[in-house]
Amino acid sequence: MMYRLSPLSSDVVLNSSVFTTGSKKADQWHVILHFNNGTRTNYAPDVLTIFLKNLNKHNVKAQYSFFFLDKNQVKHSIFHSEQEFKTSQKVWGSHLSKTILLTKPCEMMPNDTLTLCSEVIVTDDKVTVPNVPLSSSKIQIIQDLKELYNNRESGDVTINIENKQIKAHKVILMARSPVLAAMFTHDMSEKKSNEVFITDISSDTFEKLLQYIYTDQVSDLDSIAGDLLEAADKYQLQSLKKKCEESLCKSLKPDNLISMMNFAERHNAENMLKYVTECIALDAENIIQSDEFKKLEKSSMGFGLFRTLVTLNANKVTEIVYSS
Repeated sequence: MMYRLSPLSSDVVLNSSVFTTGSKKADQWHVILHFNNGTRTNYAPDVLTIFLKNLNKHNVKAQYSFFFLDKNQVKHSIFHSEQEFKTSQKVWGSHLSKTILLTKPCEMMPNDTLTLCSEVIVTDDKVTVPNVPLSSSKIQIIQDLKELYNNRESGDVTINIENKQIKAHKVILMARSPVLAAMFTHDMSEKKSNEVFITDISSDTFEKLLQYIYTDQVSDLDSIAGDLLEAADKYQLQSLKKKCEESLCKSLKPDNLISMMNFAERHNAENMLKYVTECIALDAENIIQSDEFKKLEKSSMGFGLFRTLVTLNANKVTEIVYSS
């Protein structure tokens, strides 16, 4: 039901069209909205009153709910209940405060229109279904891609790396990596020869990269996360990069926090950098005692200043008076 709101001096009653849930009881319903309660005895003028009416000639037990939709079609619940709609009491309802609508009218009533909805489920119309055991099945496309990864002899592109030639499928590489896609679409040598030469990544790391490209999974990620993050960063595989960041964050300890911070900054691993920085701040006293920090302290005044700040904080120095 949709209604354009406007100031009214008398009660306005709106009736929805008749609808059915399609149950075996051949049920029929409609919704009634009293827009202005100011003229009705025992009803507050600052609410809308909503009723669900049973139009059947028999008792019906049903779950029902009222809600309205905002401008983004997001549901805002008004009421939910389960009742038996008897022939002697066919109507059940609830209220909606106008304040909720008028606080943000443009959001709750776009174009001055209130979209009010009702859902009804007849609950005494149940059908017993035999309990059939279900076997779990994997999504076929994932299995097919894994099979394609394990059998790449039919590949139409060759990856030359560390004196190895690795076959792959151009369409898969292009779909997953913007960098590889650019190689095969722009006027570059890779497009003409269907060959890619890689010199800055090990063959083991590239195999893991390919495994992820095809299957969205990486076996033994923790053992190769650092190298794989560099490769993911180079080929713009953001989801793989995030997985590597999470893996590396599990391996943090006082002796490697500084190098991990530099690594994260170098490869623009924002989530990892934030986490490492917070760890350093929280465990600063242990960090400055690590061999890694002591080595870097000799080559950077910044690290020396960091040690001084940590020491001052530990000694609770709160004020410094400079001589004039």
